[in-house]
Amino acid sequence: MSETLAMGGYGAYVWSSVGLTVIVVVMCAVLARRRHRSVLNDIRAQISAQVRAQIHAMETKE
Repeated sequence: MSETLAMGGYGAYVWSSVGLTVIVVVMCAVLARRRHRSVLNDIRAQISAQVRAQIHAMETKE
């Protein structure tokens, strides 16, 4: 088992590369999810503002 992890003396390079890759991929997924939520919230706010403006415009016409 330890020989497998050591990978012929290159284990430190291999596993640090694997670890760094996993960290970067996870961070990309987390940041993409955060950005997605932010964009959805912005869209919801814009739609709400438009609906309120339309309702206000309809109420002032009456």
